[in-house]
Amino acid sequence: MKKRTLTHLAFSAALTVLIPACAPIPQQTKVSDDLLQVHTDLQDAIVQVDVVDASIDSLITPSQEPLPSSFKRYSDHVGEMEKVGAKLEKHTNAMRSQGASYFSKWQADEGTVSSTEVLDISNSRQAEQRENFSNVAKNSNEVNRMLQTYLSDLRDIETYLSNDLTPAGVKAITPVAKQAKKDGAALQEAIKPMISALDRTESNMDTSTTN
Repeated sequence: MKKRTLTHLAFSAALTVLIPACAPIPQQTKVSDDLLQVHTDLQDAIVQVDVVDASIDSLITPSQEPLPSSFKRYSDHVGEMEKVGAKLEKHTNAMRSQGASYFSKWQADEGTVSSTEVLDISNSRQAEQRENFSNVAKNSNEVNRMLQTYLSDLRDIETYLSNDLTPAGVKAITPVAKQAKKDGAALQEAIKPMISALDRTESNMDTSTTN
């Protein structure tokens, strides 16, 4: 019990030294907010892929709806997909920047710690958090690559049909449209491990208190 109490006190001391009142906590909160925003963007991307898929199906499947109407809906949804992608890129970059600043300050603050026990605790926790951020970054690179491939597919289809919006033109582009759907599904699958990595990182940075 005594050892446990000393360890608890040491960790509390680490927080006192490494996170002075009203200083690092706002920065940590900002990092957490960025993580949450990226999480939301990823979920929006998964949903928007399904929306675009539905518009592709409507476009390439013969129906009584005029082609211009199907094409407009497709173009609108592609535009929304581009907006989701732009938000994801913006917030991912912000998350990376805030994370780098956060860890840089944490490491610098460790230089003011005199207690070996506190420093060991700090080093261990920082290493754990850095690994979590590294996994998020690694997954984000793959997600971005697949997102750009998917958006490129969608734009190419849109450009082609803007010049050949005929039944024959739609039939000719159908194999490409089906490949775009496969690329969209692959993007959704790539997003899942990134969300899992974000969940772990968010959980480790949770600033809420529990009894």
